[in-house]
Amino acid sequence: MGRAVTGEQMKTADLPLIRLFGSDGNTPTAEGIDDTVGWLVCTPESIRTAGNGSREKRRPFTEVGFVFGRRLHMELGVPIGLFQMNCGGSTAKDWTPTEGAADELTLGEPVKPLTHKAGRLYEVRMRGTVPMTVRGVVWYQGEDDGRNSRYAEDFAAMIAAWRRLYRDPNLPFAFAQIAQTTYASGMLRVWEAQQHVMHTVPHTGMAVSNDIYVGTKNGGFKQRTDEKSGLPIAGGGNPHPTGKDKIAERLARIALHETYGKDQGVIYGPMYRAHQVAGDKVRVTFQHVGSGLKTVDDAAPNWFEISDGTEDRNVLVYQRAQAKIVGKDTVEVWADGVAAPKHVRFGWHPLARFNLANEEGLPAVSFRTDTNPRWRVAGK
Repeated sequence: MGRAVTGEQMKTADLPLIRLFGSDGNTPTAEGIDDTVGWLVCTPESIRTAGNGSREKRRPFTEVGFVFGRRLHMELGVPIGLFQMNCGGSTAKDWTPTEGAADELTLGEPVKPLTHKAGRLYEVRMRGTVPMTVRGVVWYQGEDDGRNSRYAEDFAAMIAAWRRLYRDPNLPFAFAQIAQTTYASGMLRVWEAQQHVMHTVPHTGMAVSNDIYVGTKNGGFKQRTDEKSGLPIAGGGNPHPTGKDKIAERLARIALHETYGKDQGVIYGPMYRAHQVAGDKVRVTFQHVGSGLKTVDDAAPNWFEISDGTEDRNVLVYQRAQAKIVGKDTVEVWADGVAAPKHVRFGWHPLARFNLANEEGLPAVSFRTDTNPRWRVAGK
């Protein structure tokens, strides 16, 4: 969320009905919010120093926040206030009000570390915003929860706490699917947790990101082939991709569609709904398919794997599978030599670059069936 607006975006930021506010710093204050700027009228000049950084040198405003707010302002024709509040390397628990967190702090004395201490970022950078009336939240976090097996619970608990604080039980949360990365052993658990939250916590939605590249200005690292599977993977594992303007646009479409009632068509990529085993094949059905499933390269769907339940050192053995789209929302999966499949998974690799999408061009989301999380029967 801290990635700054680009030079071209700054040039077009003459938008007096957008106001910018930033919270930063590492010093607890009685006001519960440190080192602020704002409210600033959004101009090409003000946006250059409205973001995070030190008191002496502040960075430009958040790209995701600005592009998101600009889209809402243009479509709704109303003033928009944007509040930037972020910290690199933070966990959901850092932002969750926690009993006793304030007791560890001394007003006026800088504190480190700010992250990986439950409630600390809430106390230093957020507590003073609680009297505000907030229309919604855009959330882009998760890498440092990559090894957290309870991220779904922590994220849901944070959302519930913020809704209590801002006195809005339906406060919308639109969040970004974390990019492909090898950081923290990859984001497979995070992707799974994010889907769980989207399908079990009302008024939440996830902007898909598997087609967002990472790395260089021209769109990212070149795609390469995984030596083990022979399937395409991203060419690098940087957790901070370019293309965040596309993520911001998808977040804005979620907000416009679900919060403001403006029809935006299909706003999510295909996500697992259910599966059924029939002989040596598995039929997987998806939700959020829009006009139907497709592959972006017109080839057969890739990155499907199946297992007959065989284990090797307590780990399920999966085999690369063939797949075919057999209906608007259904993919049939099978593998030679697997006569009685029990489990199926899709895109289950930290850097998987798969070709399955909906007709509207939004990429599918990785899943596995061998853990049977509760959200799979909840639907949305």
